[in-house]
Amino acid sequence: MRVVSKEDFLSKKKSDTVIIYGSGPTISSLTKEEKDKLNSIDSIGFNWFCKSSIPTTFYTIREQATTSKRVSKKMGITPQHLIDFMNSDYYIDTCLVMHDMSGFPNHDFVYSDHLDEFKGHGVMVKELKRKIDVPKKFDVRYYNKDIFDDGVYHGHCSLSNAIHIAIGMGYQEIVFVGVDLYDSRYFWRGDKKYLLINDVKEPHKVGDPTIKMIRSINKRSLIKMYSYNKKSLLSKFLDVWGDKV
Repeated sequence: MRVVSKEDFLSKKKSDTVIIYGSGPTISSLTKEEKDKLNSIDSIGFNWFCKSSIPTTFYTIREQATTSKRVSKKMGITPQHLIDFMNSDYYIDTCLVMHDMSGFPNHDFVYSDHLDEFKGHGVMVKELKRKIDVPKKFDVRYYNKDIFDDGVYHGHCSLSNAIHIAIGMGYQEIVFVGVDLYDSRYFWRGDKKYLLINDVKEPHKVGDPTIKMIRSINKRSLIKMYSYNKKSLLSKFLDVWGDKV
């Protein structure tokens, strides 16, 4: 990976609104017209959203398949799979946000130690270390931290990192696409069981803390947030983007 400067990274911001893509089942139902519209706006992908082959402006590389519990060769989730996705035509122009996870316990694979395997470009960010720099309990105040000088905050789930990056880059609005929460299925999973999830149609295992997190951010008015899917649990308290005039 060719490491770019903070200034070059920030220059890639082309809109005031940013799409943050989750991996809920509604990603599979996006129409070509919807994808074209969304692709005209800056976007951030994380986890295994890359399996959608929907290009994004930015993509966080953090802890995908970095421990034995997160790896499944059968499901195509290994470090090499992620590297191959990021080197594909869909993501070769995407700016990677590479988290420096060195020094974190129980990580069998650290992507920042394998920069030469990524053909594209990106920026390096530090990680606010839980129990060292920040408490385990989510605290919205850490979104005021500078994503370059202080590091990116991991509140409870990977979505929290993407939100901090969006706030740190100065976006005015976030639209959550594929953050459904009422359903534990991932769009790329199909009917197969994913790791330890037994009932794919029950609410997402991090649904409650995610809702509490977004409610806290919303209460502080750090950034305007919209839900894209009317059925998403987020739509119970966030405005729906399609309803925006």
